[in-house]
Amino acid sequence: MTPVKELCNRKDDDCDGIVDNDFEREGATCTIGKGECKSSGVWKCNADGKGATCDAPQPSIKAEVCDGLDNDCDDKIDEDVPGTGVACQTGKVGVCAPGVMQCLGGRVQCVANVQPSQEICNNLDDDCNNVVDDRCLTAEEAAKLKNK
Repeated sequence: MTPVKELCNRKDDDCDGIVDNDFEREGATCTIGKGECKSSGVWKCNADGKGATCDAPQPSIKAEVCDGLDNDCDDKIDEDVPGTGVACQTGKVGVCAPGVMQCLGGRVQCVANVQPSQEICNNLDDDCNNVVDDRCLTAEEAAKLKNK
C-alpha cells in the first residue's frame, strides 16, 4: 500500500503504524457544554474522512431556578429567578426593614437594602436596634469619623 494523507476512516492511510492519527479516536467518549449544560456522546469520523465530530446531543436548557447552578446555559448563575427583584420586608427594624427578594445560598430570601450603621441623630434607627437616635452622632461627627 502506498502511503497517502491520513483520513479518519479506521485505517492507517499514511503507513506510520497509527490508525487515524491527528483525529479524535472514533468511539471515544466526548462532551459538549459544561456544568448543567453538558451532554455526552462519542467521536465519529465525518463522511468525507477529513475530521471527526462529537455526536453528543445539544444540552437541554431549563428555566433558571435558585440552586447555585446555571440552569439556562447562559454562563450566569441564579439570575432572573422568579420571585426575585421585588420589594419585601426583612422583619428587621429601622432602616434595615425594607429589602428586595434575592437568590442567596440556594434559596430566595429578603435581603435588606441597608445594613446597620453608626446611629446618627436623624430621627431614624440607623443601627437597627429598635431605638431611634440612641447614642447618636451628629451628621458632622459621623462625617469626621468616616474620613479618619
